[in-house]
Amino acid sequence: MARAFLRPKAEVTLNNEPYWVERQCADGIWVLRHKHTDRPLEKSTAKLFDAYVVGELTFKNFPLHLISSGRPLERKKKTASFPEASSSEKNAAKLRLVYARAVVGLPFSQSKIEQAIENVWSSLTPRPARKPGWISVYRWARAYLASEETPAALLAANNARGNRESRFHTEVVELCRDVIESVYLTLERPGVGHVLNIAKAQVRSLNVTRPKSGQLAMPTRRLLQRLINEIPAFTRHAARYGRESARVKYRSVLRHRLTDVPLQRGEIDHMRMDLFVVDDVNCLPLGRPWLTIMVDDFTRCVLGFSLGFEPPSRASVAKCLRHAFMPKTGLRGEYPDLKNDWTAFGIPSELVMDNGVEFHSADLENICYELGIEQHFSPRKTAWFKGKVERLQGTLNRSVTFATPGKTFSSILEREDYDPLKHAVVTMSGLRHVVIRWIVDVYHQKRHSALGCSPAQMWESNIRLLRSLTVASVPVLTIKRGYGKGPQCFVSTDDWEKFEQATAAQSLLELGQAKAVPERIAPVVKLRDYLEYLNKTGDLLPRCGTRPNRVAIAKACGFYRDVFRRNPRA
Repeated sequence: MARAFLRPKAEVTLNNEPYWVERQCADGIWVLRHKHTDRPLEKSTAKLFDAYVVGELTFKNFPLHLISSGRPLERKKKTASFPEASSSEKNAAKLRLVYARAVVGLPFSQSKIEQAIENVWSSLTPRPARKPGWISVYRWARAYLASEETPAALLAANNARGNRESRFHTEVVELCRDVIESVYLTLERPGVGHVLNIAKAQVRSLNVTRPKSGQLAMPTRRLLQRLINEIPAFTRHAARYGRESARVKYRSVLRHRLTDVPLQRGEIDHMRMDLFVVDDVNCLPLGRPWLTIMVDDFTRCVLGFSLGFEPPSRASVAKCLRHAFMPKTGLRGEYPDLKNDWTAFGIPSELVMDNGVEFHSADLENICYELGIEQHFSPRKTAWFKGKVERLQGTLNRSVTFATPGKTFSSILEREDYDPLKHAVVTMSGLRHVVIRWIVDVYHQKRHSALGCSPAQMWESNIRLLRSLTVASVPVLTIKRGYGKGPQCFVSTDDWEKFEQATAAQSLLELGQAKAVPERIAPVVKLRDYLEYLNKTGDLLPRCGTRPNRVAIAKACGFYRDVFRRNPRA
């Protein structure tokens, strides 16, 4: 807001309490009335000014109003501020301001407004080619007055033009996606019109049980076509005409990589889950975990993943690679509710990744060289070069976090009054269990439209020729240079969060302040005990004193602010 006025009917906030100015008495005392309790409050002008100077009194920030309709501009469609606007937009706003001020106070009469426009237009130097219409000038003046005479209201709200939200309910969109998956992406190749009729029939059946005020809108051909176009062209063609036909048609597409056998090409990427998790012991909220996942290009099987609070780094990549390279034995014993085995594992011949710093590590390059893995980096802002892992991440995130307490939503605007931190109930171990179960029993067993079968069936039918080679090429994996397997130790301080020792050790190795992580440390140790152990055994370099050692470990564990600034003696 550019200016504020202390006058009757003005809305203010005094000491964090909402008031509106009722009137000013003859002796200069202002009467403010509480908006909730309706109690009056009397303040002099001097006291109100003093409160305004120290920030105790604030005026309501009136929204800018659209020039065309006069409605308040939505917060989702904020226009650029005056300093951020271009020179042409600023000049146009200044010209509108001159016309708006000229007609303020005039009656709503075409002749009066046109006369004022004529006077302003004839006085301008240089004179514009033509005069604005009288109704346009009236709208400028209306938006100017409705926005408390803020000149920024006369900036063209180009960002507010057009539709920003889906015109169809989420339930209708998801229903159309399911119909496309089950009907359109089949070898019978039905047309879009047939798919549209089926989608409309399902919407009609849903509307039977819904009240008249909650009826779902019928899907349109344009909606179905838009959802179909979101599916990659190769996947669409393979689902409707067969994989061999798609291979022939798209074999010369620029940069599209075709694979013939499993483990020929793997794709790896990071993703932050849209879910807050809590600690397994004290149920304190820990935050949103990171998921690093690796997918086989040919079979679409998930080879491995890493789930934790370590941001994308060499440590998280190493954990994901180790999980992908090694057989998943003992899962049925650890999680008895699993109905299937996780059979996909192995070392791919090619590894596709983006240009993250963690993927350009010299240690990762050495590991790939020793294991015979070719590294391929996709150009920046070209996620489709590893589209299979990108699409899997979105599917996994939506499936696991759907209607789950603690979901953060993909956009903060979708949250509104929902606080995921207060509603979080899923523990870290529970989330890992859900992710494993979804991969093994849902994703691997569900028919994939591009494959014509499930990823598990695709793996079993094509891996037999490579099984002996795969087993022979997977040694007792020893990832060197800070990636080490290490025990699953946790460092904790009283009621604070737990972090994996492998993460801390990796960060210390990167900082050059630790030689190695001893494997004889107990499974669970306190942070101060771990510090004392490192100081006694001399695993930290002598040049670092006690306090720098603690700072380094605290930073490595990721909670320096929570532990050492609140409790310096920890």
